[in-house]
Amino acid sequence: MDSIQLEIETPDPDEFDAQILAIISEAIAPDPTPAKDAALAIDTAYKTSLAQNPNRTPGGSLLCFWDVIHSFAMQIPHEHPAQEKLVAVLKELNDVTSTQIVLDKPLWNGLPYFSAEVPQSWQHLSPEAGDDVKKQRFVNLQAYLARVFGLGLESLEMYALWSLSDAVEGAIVPVRGSPDLVSAEPGDIVDLPFKTAAAAVWIIHAGAALHGRDEEISGTDAGPLWKLSKKEAKQARRKYKGTKGLCAERWDLWKTQFAAIRDYEGADEETRTIAGRAVERMDKLN
Repeated sequence: MDSIQLEIETPDPDEFDAQILAIISEAIAPDPTPAKDAALAIDTAYKTSLAQNPNRTPGGSLLCFWDVIHSFAMQIPHEHPAQEKLVAVLKELNDVTSTQIVLDKPLWNGLPYFSAEVPQSWQHLSPEAGDDVKKQRFVNLQAYLARVFGLGLESLEMYALWSLSDAVEGAIVPVRGSPDLVSAEPGDIVDLPFKTAAAAVWIIHAGAALHGRDEEISGTDAGPLWKLSKKEAKQARRKYKGTKGLCAERWDLWKTQFAAIRDYEGADEETRTIAGRAVERMDKLN
């Protein structure tokens, strides 16, 4: 594949941003520098930047750092080898030994402040860009987050559930003069190609980290297929058909709906293909 030309998109970039751009660009090149070398170079650049700018706090510098890194991830197509190389650098960075303490841990351990700079909606991306560009960048971001989560570097289940509930937990169909209907039909999902891709990458890259668990995940909701009707919820004194988070039954629902999208003739080939890849991954994990 072609090499990726990254750009710094943060306003008023400084020397540290430029150094990170150079380090990451070399690490994701077709003939890359080793991920460990890149991680050590980032560590050196970060510490040098702090020493040269005493008014900066470690936390503030890390927030700026992750803003730049996440921006790079969104610029890399989700199936491009460069994205895996970028995440490999973060894996090595997590293991860099440091005497500096941030959030009660050695610097880089647990990738401090990583989640604080993750955009939570595609509408928040690149204000000057069109919706199609924003959505593609959001899918790239989801794949990157899934890779990070799949390696056990960050707890990102919440983001996975947001994407999965949007795509493979049905839709509400308004009916004039009657109660709204809960639909499992793929054709009733608004923006099906975008939502399918954003959800499927979580299964493809982090399915093993989501499968086989039964636990609640805070900060999440669910699509209509995972919610009880008002009458059922009142009787059962709960809102959901199962765990508000991860469980085997919800996993099976996702697989059923991905299979329905794969087989849906009204979807484009790319959408059906990525849904099929998700089903194949789930089959291997079951």
